[in-house]
Amino acid sequence: MIHIALAALLWGLGGALAGRFMGEIPPSVLIPLRFLLSFLLLLPLVLRFPPAATEWPRLVRVGLALSGAQAFYYLAIHATTVATGIFLQYLAPALLTLYALLRRERLPGKALLGVALALWGAYVLVVGSKGFAASPVGV
Repeated sequence: MIHIALAALLWGLGGALAGRFMGEIPPSVLIPLRFLLSFLLLLPLVLRFPPAATEWPRLVRVGLALSGAQAFYYLAIHATTVATGIFLQYLAPALLTLYALLRRERLPGKALLGVALALWGAYVLVVGSKGFAASPVGV
């Protein structure tokens, strides 16, 4: 449980600090810096509680996938607005719902309504009163 709490704390702290320094530090420096700091903070835990040999391949794949997701998130924010980056990052529930519907799974109406309202709120977040301002590169 401590690992989950620490991961959540570091994720939130890293995102807040990255957002704060995004204007002063270019993403090409900020992304590796965040990865390095995360690595240095988690290294003592991995050394103290090493994963089993069978877990390493999965950990490497998941680590690379999460690193790629974070890198593209910061690049999207740099190329467009923070609102668009957040919108893209939090599309996961809508994409999972779409996947479930394509697999012909039955979903409760309340779940579909919740996803529809979330998408509407995300649309309002990105478009706002000024219209769509994101660059195609960012999206």
